[in-house]
Amino acid sequence: MHAFKITVDTSKPLFQTIKEDPKSRITDLPLTPDAILPGSASGYDLWREDEDRRRVKTIVGAFAERPKLPKMLRRKDLLETVANGCLQGLYVLSLPRPDGTARTWWRMPVEEEVLADDALEAVQNKAAVLDALDPGLLAPGKLEGLDFRNGLKVADLVSYFDGFTLTIDHPDEGWTEEKPIPRCPEAKVLEAVGAAVKAGTVWLTSGTASVWGEAPPPGIVTKAAVLRVPPEPISVSSLTPEALPDAWSGGKATAHSIAEAVAAQRGVVALPWKVVEAAITGAMNSGFIKALPGAVGWPCQPHEAAAVEFALPEASKAKDGPKPKEFDEDQQPAPAPKPKFQEAVLDSSQMIELVEGMGDVLAAAGHLTLRFRVAVEFADGEVASPEIAAKLSAALEKLGVGFA
Repeated sequence: MHAFKITVDTSKPLFQTIKEDPKSRITDLPLTPDAILPGSASGYDLWREDEDRRRVKTIVGAFAERPKLPKMLRRKDLLETVANGCLQGLYVLSLPRPDGTARTWWRMPVEEEVLADDALEAVQNKAAVLDALDPGLLAPGKLEGLDFRNGLKVADLVSYFDGFTLTIDHPDEGWTEEKPIPRCPEAKVLEAVGAAVKAGTVWLTSGTASVWGEAPPPGIVTKAAVLRVPPEPISVSSLTPEALPDAWSGGKATAHSIAEAVAAQRGVVALPWKVVEAAITGAMNSGFIKALPGAVGWPCQPHEAAAVEFALPEASKAKDGPKPKEFDEDQQPAPAPKPKFQEAVLDSSQMIELVEGMGDVLAAAGHLTLRFRVAVEFADGEVASPEIAAKLSAALEKLGVGFA
């Protein structure tokens, strides 16, 4: 027991006066997570360096049992300190399962009910084995020591989680820091890579295969593959003969030649088909290129890309074409048709997207007045029955926007 005197301030509650006295060691401020680490400069001695693991219950309970430790007002604050240390990667939290395995957390949030479990353990990174790897950790720049600038080999990622110790120099402060990385089985690392590629967190290349934003085909995620920063979108105006001459020959290009030429410009073997498809579709909708009739239509699968041809849209009438009709002195020429800014064929879902984005479109137009010419059509080969045609006409007329 430790006794000390205080000067009572009648303008404050007594407990506040006691708490503000440093001799009481009472605090409602959270601790820094490294204060509970083995060998910490805090001097709390909660976890010996020769102990690979320590019950979280024991670490938290020590603050109520040991007089020399700060008196935390809320147990929840101590549990949040433990959770923050895990989130920062200072140690692994492990919860044993009945079958002898354990669920683990590292650099990820921990649920409150897990923190409250008496069986939860904190494990030093050098002794920990992860049962899974959070795919979000594979985002470029997330983990120290992984360089994505020229592509990260999956083999190097596997080695990173196989007992690697990260060395960080602090030249300005004159010391070197060593950070052990917890182990993770190779199969779990590859599983996380596949999930990260599907989520669009990273881009994977392996030989001629290039995958991003979709599940990699079986056998593609191996140690020979390379992880890259997600690809930048392809500008729709960059697919024209002037911008991409290697893709065009005789005024025509194929989806395959476009994909190869853009990949060559970027210095990679192949780009994800998802990126190429989006660029070609955008270029068509913006009037930069058009698809030519053929056995395979657009969009197509990657293996059909060589069979889909594109050309530039038809040019306007030649300057030396038929001369415009002359008018009598008392006859006024008909007003010239207004040029279209952009043209696209939209389905019902795309019309909804247009309406939702109308605010941005109008803002971009500034003082200009926009008009939209809308025609309702059916897909090729579809014919409306008289009953459906009547219902559809009534629904359009009910809108009151001039459909006839």
